[in-house]
Amino acid sequence: MSLSIIIPCFNEEKNIVSVLKYLLQTVKKYTHNYEIIVIDDSSQDKTSEKVKNFQKKEKNIYLFRNKLNLGYGGSFKEGLKRCKKKYVVTATGDGETNFNILFKYFNYTKKFSIVCTYPVGNDRGVLRNFLSSFFTKILNFFFNLNLKYYNGATFYELKKLKKVFIGSNGFFFNAEILIKLIKIENIKFIEKPIMMKTRFKGKSNAIKLSVLFHVIIDFIKTRILI
Repeated sequence: MSLSIIIPCFNEEKNIVSVLKYLLQTVKKYTHNYEIIVIDDSSQDKTSEKVKNFQKKEKNIYLFRNKLNLGYGGSFKEGLKRCKKKYVVTATGDGETNFNILFKYFNYTKKFSIVCTYPVGNDRGVLRNFLSSFFTKILNFFFNLNLKYYNGATFYELKKLKKVFIGSNGFFFNAEILIKLIKIENIKFIEKPIMMKTRFKGKSNAIKLSVLFHVIIDFIKTRILI
């Protein structure tokens, strides 16, 4: 089975090389037919330079830099345009994705077009945990679903994923994809637990007010359509 791995990143010069090393150590245990697509979202640091130096040793790593900052979802969509393998998954550029557990679930794609993960045993702070739980409950209520999580690393069958119009350029993009594929396309899926890692360095941008505002807007747009 072949796999495209999209890594959107913004100002991750301190983390990206460690992420790529860890990713390569693990993905090769499960498939040798893979590509790693790094999308630098117009970083203001040396993220691209770090990737360029590292990719000289690895032929399966491809780097693309956005001319403008497009957001996490926007960067995912840029990566999606360049995917050539049968399945696709996205991972963060900060080191939080636990590849040791994630890739163990890759074989489930033989039976399911969507294999999504939900976090267990993670302490990411009271506020972030509360917002995550509240977000999940709201989406389940308004879209009549019963998912455990909407923002986890997810394996998608590429041809099914490309049927979906993805409007969100922010952190809502994965929720939007899941909702549309499950509700409209009636795609078969499975959920599997994953213990997240602590990001290597720096702080997450996931709970900034601007991020939450765009999530609300994207939620409203998706709700209107479905």
